[in-house]
Amino acid sequence: SQMGGIQVITAQENQTSDFPILLRECLEIQSVGGYTGMYMEDGTNEIVSDMMMLIVQNKSQKDLQLANINLTYGDFVAEFEVTNLPAGQSVVVLEKNRRAYTDLAYKEASIENVIFFKDPMSIREDLVEIRGGEGYLDVKNITDKPLGMIYIYYKNSAADIYYGGITYRAKITEAIRPGETLRVAAGHYAPGASTVLWVQVPESVE
Repeated sequence: SQMGGIQVITAQENQTSDFPILLRECLEIQSVGGYTGMYMEDGTNEIVSDMMMLIVQNKSQKDLQLANINLTYGDFVAEFEVTNLPAGQSVVVLEKNRRAYTDLAYKEASIENVIFFKDPMSIREDLVEIRGGEGYLDVKNITDKPLGMIYIYYKNSAADIYYGGITYRAKITEAIRPGETLRVAAGHYAPGASTVLWVQVPESVE
């Protein structure tokens, strides 16, 4: 299926209960609501109340890298950005511009910039062992060769749902020797409230 262009779904007049909405056969908006808690989409984690949120599920067989979802209302467009959402999983995503929740009916829903990963995100358990603490990750090289640059992507999470369209990234720039553990700062990582989703090891020059 071609992923270009924008798919638009028009809501019936004054119909707020027409969820779930499936956008381009891959992302389902399960509900729109008001959210009170930490605002994570810009990394500040400021406490906000009654902010507009969507619960979005990746209904495809592939891990999602990026999607932008827009809900058009009478005089504004609510914008949401989802990143790094594994196949089958759901995420609470907050409106990018901190718009307050409205129970008005939206006029249309659209989705654009949809990118899926070719291969599933992997945490590369063949190369590294990762343990997280408050604000840091300990990364152990379990191979017999030095490992160079490593990117570790993680999200806020609860029991069975992710929180925030945002995905955080920790970066290791120095080589980790075989068997060695390196501690890297990961400011948004909290044990029990974060999940490492993707470990990217750019091809090392042999």
